[in-house]
Amino acid sequence: MSHGLALLAAYDQDSSSDNEEEEVKEPPVKKVKLQNPLKNIKIGKESKEDVSDDPSLHDYRIRSFPHVRGNWATYAFIKTEQDWSQLQSRLKTCLAKQDIIAQDIPEPHLSVSKVVTLQYHWIQPFTQAFQAKLKSRLVPFKLNIGQGIKVLVNEDFTRTFITVQVRSHKYLNEVVKCCDETLEAYNKETFYEPPEFHVSLLWALGNQKSVIDVKALEEVLENIDSIQVDFVHCKIGKRIYSLNL
Repeated sequence: MSHGLALLAAYDQDSSSDNEEEEVKEPPVKKVKLQNPLKNIKIGKESKEDVSDDPSLHDYRIRSFPHVRGNWATYAFIKTEQDWSQLQSRLKTCLAKQDIIAQDIPEPHLSVSKVVTLQYHWIQPFTQAFQAKLKSRLVPFKLNIGQGIKVLVNEDFTRTFITVQVRSHKYLNEVVKCCDETLEAYNKETFYEPPEFHVSLLWALGNQKSVIDVKALEEVLENIDSIQVDFVHCKIGKRIYSLNL
């Protein structure tokens, strides 16, 4: 018997006569259709399963673009070694007096690209091309943190960011150029023009830019150490790629 299919044959054993010369005819084979036992069995998750996003799982933040299977969220940034916790605390206290609830940004960094998506098979050639450009055109350098607070809002007006400004530098602009050129090969969006270099420290829901007293925030600023740049990092999905200068 083959899988999922049974054939039943009925033969009339008494149909032959006593006359051996009489032709004996067999009745036609009757096929019985059985249900496929594997029909309702599902193996793993269906490839077309929709991914629902629950904002309550991430402080009611909203994705800037929908999740697509096989695409990896990607951005390039420069790490900072400073301990920002005390400044973050002072800024949150100041904002609370303005009736604004803000959240810390873990591991504040300096972005040098927008968030884009890369397909899995692009990851290796992208990081290799970006690394080659950095090595051929840059050396380690230092960046100075400015004494200004900048309030920025994302393109969807769903989040407001409290940032400290970073002074422009010819090597920093060259990092952005290297990244932009690499992204353009994959038809991806390049960085802001002109760039506004900053380190984001806090975020709040919605567009709060018009109601925040920036001068009050700047009063809690103190001198911040310069940033030593030896690497540019790429976060692709949950993985960090470190590209040395």
